[in-house]
Amino acid sequence: MFQSSSRTSQLIDEDAEDDAAARRGVDRADLPNESIWVSRADLEDEYVRAIGGEAMWQALNASPMISRNELSNCEQTGPGGTHTDEEVAAFCRRGRYKVKGALVASRILTETQARQISSVESLLSEVAPA
Repeated sequence: MFQSSSRTSQLIDEDAEDDAAARRGVDRADLPNESIWVSRADLEDEYVRAIGGEAMWQALNASPMISRNELSNCEQTGPGGTHTDEEVAAFCRRGRYKVKGALVASRILTETQARQISSVESLLSEVAPA
């Protein structure tokens, strides 16, 4: 959560959207008016999609934070034995790799890629307008 003046902004995963709307007593479509921004399907999906599954995989592979044994837990069903965006995102959302994946992503994200993470871009545009 991020607090700006008297308003608290939230970034949530898509699977929390109905609960967030019910807690606020609004329709899902009105969550942005409540400063609640939804990652589709989740933040890992958004940043892997922005970076590209294979590029993110290469960065994970090069990171000293994740062992070869841990990397072997990621499926590899893409063309020519590559990793799909979905497979890399699934790996990054696993509890033990969640923070490591986000740290790796933060090190390689370009500004252009970061702006493609629509939920974060929307939240930041609200709390820190240009």
